[in-house]
Amino acid sequence: MFDKLPISSKTEKILTKSLDEPISAEDANYLINIKGSDLYPLLATADYLRQEIAGNNVTFINNCNINFTNICTVRCGFCAFGKDADDPEAYILDDEAILKKSSGAVDKGAHEFCVMGEFYLMQMLNIMNICFNC
Repeated sequence: MFDKLPISSKTEKILTKSLDEPISAEDANYLINIKGSDLYPLLATADYLRQEIAGNNVTFINNCNINFTNICTVRCGFCAFGKDADDPEAYILDDEAILKKSSGAVDKGAHEFCVMGEFYLMQMLNIMNICFNC
């Protein structure tokens, strides 16, 4: 499939594997950071797999993404809003703000929550407790 495209051997190996079996977390992390000419084969592979798995059926669920903080030290390339802790735009939402966001989402029909932010164990446990009790 990739013999006519300018693609790195590592990307080609991962994408070829993905056609037959799930890829590893390590491979997924590699693909998240793809740039340049490797991006087009990734998009083509993703579209091919989508067509194989779901066809042209489209479904959705009303969900709510709660970014409880924008403080991040990982810089994985997934988002564009991560800040250093000392940045003036850095924030960590308090319980009241998280509850307000989750309650508002439930009022609008949300059935699923995705709580996102750098991993602070105690903060995550607290947020989960707040969301499940709203």
